[in-house]
Amino acid sequence: MAEHTYDKSSVIDAPCRFVWDWHLRPGALARLNPPWVEVEFHKAEGVHDGARVELYPKIGPCKVKWVAEHKDYVEGRQFHDSTVQGPMSKWEHTHKFDPAQGEDETTAPMRMTDHVVYTMPMGPLGSVAHGLFAERDIRRMFDYRHRLLADDITDHWADRDKSKLTVAVSGSTGLVGQSLTDFLTTGGHCVRPIRRSGARQGAIGWDTTNHLVDREAMEGCNAVVHLAGESSMGRWTDAKKRRVHDSRVDGTRAVSEAIAKMQHKPDVLVCASAIGFYGERGDEELTEQSAAGDGFMPEVCKAWEGACQPARDAGVRVVNLRIGVVLTPAGGALKQMLPLFKLALGGRLGAGGQYWSWISHEDLVGSILHCIRNDQLAGPVNATAPDPVTNADFTDALGDVLHRPTLLPVPRFGPALIYGQEMVDALLFGSIRVLPTELNRTSFTFRHPTLRHALAELLGRQNPFDA
Repeated sequence: MAEHTYDKSSVIDAPCRFVWDWHLRPGALARLNPPWVEVEFHKAEGVHDGARVELYPKIGPCKVKWVAEHKDYVEGRQFHDSTVQGPMSKWEHTHKFDPAQGEDETTAPMRMTDHVVYTMPMGPLGSVAHGLFAERDIRRMFDYRHRLLADDITDHWADRDKSKLTVAVSGSTGLVGQSLTDFLTTGGHCVRPIRRSGARQGAIGWDTTNHLVDREAMEGCNAVVHLAGESSMGRWTDAKKRRVHDSRVDGTRAVSEAIAKMQHKPDVLVCASAIGFYGERGDEELTEQSAAGDGFMPEVCKAWEGACQPARDAGVRVVNLRIGVVLTPAGGALKQMLPLFKLALGGRLGAGGQYWSWISHEDLVGSILHCIRNDQLAGPVNATAPDPVTNADFTDALGDVLHRPTLLPVPRFGPALIYGQEMVDALLFGSIRVLPTELNRTSFTFRHPTLRHALAELLGRQNPFDA
């Protein structure tokens, strides 16, 4: 069986010790996992000798157990993991950390190197798979990891002189909440999840039946981020609408009232909202000063944001983050579209003239920390990229990145058969052209300011020849 090697090295503009510490904190492994790779993390004991990692990546239709054990730990310089059980016959991975200038690990920049020695399984078939896709996929993975690491370190290094935060987060097990948790903890902050299952392992209890959040357990938090709520996707029956409305409004009021009664209140509440606030608006450019629209989602969003009033009245700075279409292949709209587009069956929705105001998953996570840190931000803040596009433009961009044709338009009645006309008109065919005026005003740096850049990064297709 042929043995292969792969090396990836990057210079990162931060001290060696700073980057080393990032890797030792909870959430580092999850942060480095590419969003197009579906994986469950079951155990991560650290990186010292003998510590094990157990995860279940999805390879094709199956989840495969992968267990790695660490060895050859050198404080501040390297750690190494070897596969004990997994899909590869051999996988030896060394992470190396070296000061780029001399031996002083307290000065920037540093050099991060991944060195991998691996052997494919299944003999000749494995060799064929290596040439067809495995070598390419390994390169994609490490390219993404190094870009993500550089971006995260840039954000945390710029934040280094500020005090560390203790942040209470509702919806912490959701897609955005989990990524936010991992982003904050790798930056040295403490996250206290607000959980319906009650207070355990540092969590803050939330009695959803009586709409009560344990305010005493929330003491000591500098900030509260409220993300929990029923998904608006699905057929809008009367029962579904009640769940969407009540989960947002009642949950937000419970969090706000708990904050108002705290002895030592947090500095800020960042509460999720949605660009659905604006309703159908054609090609009108919408800022945070634009009026609410008409219909179910605008009414929900107005009540949702209004439920923060107890916290405002108590003197807490409140940010209502009006979130656009969140792009990640790990979930949401993009994950649902990808199978059809990969089969060359994707196409625009109707004529495709409706505006989709989007934001990459990573920029949403970054904007939340930006809102926590920036006391100039209060009230509505549009969490959208500065490049809103029409559905037709989105369709063309996704097809180009995937190298697939997009020739089959989707008539309105197709999705309506599944989701109902009201939901389809509001969320899929509604046009909402939103600009992130407040984020721009406060100099937020978007990692993915344009759609094609975002899609290429999120799907690991930076190389134009990647299939």
